[in-house]
Amino acid sequence: MSPYDTKYALEKTQMLKGNFTFYGYTTSVLSLAPGSQTTWRLAVRSDPALNATTEADIFPIGTHVYTLEATNETFSLNLNWCDDRSQFNCRDGSCISLKERSGK
Repeated sequence: MSPYDTKYALEKTQMLKGNFTFYGYTTSVLSLAPGSQTTWRLAVRSDPALNATTEADIFPIGTHVYTLEATNETFSLNLNWCDDRSQFNCRDGSCISLKERSGK
């Protein structure tokens, strides 16, 4: 089981200040690294050894490679806006309907 959340919510009140933060429902937070406009930091509240970073121009939507800060090990994570019940998530984070994907 992954230590990272599978569902996140964008903190809308901070967006007006230019602070884009996605809060995981239980354990993690994804936000721009302090002083950066392209480095995103994924932090696990209970275990700083699992903190990781990735590079993205705007939002880290789609599949990105994250690097653990403690060990430099890497892993892939896909962040998307898709509805799991009715949409398929493509690697770039875009969504298509399940019907469209199946060709029906």
